[in-house]
Amino acid sequence: MSAIFGIYAPGEEVGRITYFALKCLEHRGNEGAGIGVIRNGERVIFKEKGIVSQVFSEKWISLLAKGEIGIGQVSSSDLIGPYEKDRMIFASGENLFLNFEDADFISSISASLLVAEKGKLIGIRGGRKPLYLAKEVFKNQFYFAFATEIGALKFLRPKQIKELNYGEGFIISEKGIRRLDIKLKEKKICSFEFIFFSRPDNLIEGKLVEKVRRKLGILLAAQDVLEGPSKVDLVVSVPYSGDIFAEGYARLLDLPLYRVVKNPHIISNVEPHPKIRNRDLRYAPIEEFLQGKRVVVVDDSIISGNKIKEFCQMLRERKVREIHLRIASPIVRSHCLDEKRKQLLGEKNERKIKEILKVNSIRFLSISNLKKGIGLKNLCLDCFKKNEF
Repeated sequence: MSAIFGIYAPGEEVGRITYFALKCLEHRGNEGAGIGVIRNGERVIFKEKGIVSQVFSEKWISLLAKGEIGIGQVSSSDLIGPYEKDRMIFASGENLFLNFEDADFISSISASLLVAEKGKLIGIRGGRKPLYLAKEVFKNQFYFAFATEIGALKFLRPKQIKELNYGEGFIISEKGIRRLDIKLKEKKICSFEFIFFSRPDNLIEGKLVEKVRRKLGILLAAQDVLEGPSKVDLVVSVPYSGDIFAEGYARLLDLPLYRVVKNPHIISNVEPHPKIRNRDLRYAPIEEFLQGKRVVVVDDSIISGNKIKEFCQMLRERKVREIHLRIASPIVRSHCLDEKRKQLLGEKNERKIKEILKVNSIRFLSISNLKKGIGLKNLCLDCFKKNEF
């Protein structure tokens, strides 16, 4: 998972602007960050492992600030962009060997792509990941910006934000703006944009992510009713990934919702003491609200299962009586091409998953309800199929 940002704004501190845009995109990748700037035809790139605020000091931002074009990327893998090739800087959600002369390569692009060279910024939407164009940034008719999500563009106060169509691209230069139209082999939107990747305020093909997540939670609860609901006292959301789904779930079943407090300030360069458990730093559940209760725990998805296993163990330590786990997406059975090769808990059957997580019951949203909740016909559902890649 990764996110990209690019800005064409000669005369502005494009490196500094890119830094704050990456802060808005950091939920899509917090293991590495990079910024590249084109200044008077010269290319300057700096990238490192870590979250954005750890990678870039004021010293580095000052060195990168001035320029005509800035490109940035955050990443959740060891592949940290942006990259440099043939006097160009480029960033993408894929590990690309860039070749604009290869038509087959261009038509196969899955993630969106940004390319910068002297005096020119190019943005192209790929086959699975969205890309947005902000026009007249800072009310200047000659300034433009691209980003993976709308949230990284709104703070620039543009006159207009446009979601690019599949294969649509734009070349920005001092000559103006020119549209590209590339015929892609695949035109699908990644379903995980609605489940996990995007911020709730993102708008994808006319669908507000927050509304979709709440509807998926409602459908999860309705599915529970049909399959035979468990007797419970309380709905508990996994912060922050399960919050909106849990709202929908609790609303339909008219159950009280308890939000566990999460400490957002625990990221540190210092190694923790071996006797300190990470979950005790991250979460602050109140035992008084949980002791003796039969709870439904709602989360967005299960990948490796480590996070939800830790969360359920923490609830057991607060003396809950029962834990019934409800997941607002189908079982993840395959890796996307741009994800790290983690061991998938979904490679096992539901009974085995229940045993590993030590919960009283577990249910996943059906694929049919996922399609219904999102409401788009061109969904990529490869993550929920076996032996795909």
